Amino acid sequence: MVWPDVTDDWAALMEIDDNLSGSDLSTMELAVFLAKRKEVFERLHPETKHGGDRGNQLTGGRQNDTMSFCQSVAEKRDISPREVERLVKAGKRLSDRDVRKLSQAPQQPTLKDLLDLGNMEAGPKRDEVIQHLTLGEATSVKAAVVAADPRARR
Repeated sequence: MVWPDVTDDWAALMEIDDNLSGSDLSTMELAVFLAKRKEVFERLHPETKHGGDRGNQLTGGRQNDTMSFCQSVAEKRDISPREVERLVKAGKRLSDRDVRKLSQAPQQPTLKDLLDLGNMEAGPKRDEVIQHLTLGEATSVKAAVVAADPRARR
């Protein structure tokens, strides 16, 4: 099908939506796709961003018919808006390199693991934690932190 007047952002959004609807995704894949989708969605609909020009019906300010990103995705995926926020937060904090390495892990990381990893500063310690997960030497970020630094048990 040919779509006239499709911008790069609309094309990206269609591709992401196709990936989101087409198959069972791991938590990490879902987090990465949702983070990218949110980025593109907010470029297309800046009024939906936190702090955007929303107005208020009591003061007669501008009203917006475009649903917030998290609410929209939550309804489509039958999860809570808070869960969408957590997935997006985790996806934003993963580099392409992190995703490539973690996708090789025998056990895919949970949302908690992705959030814990995202709270770690990029660098050798984070790389070592990812390596422990990738090699199957640890089944969670918490266990991988201990494996990387036994002093972390305390």
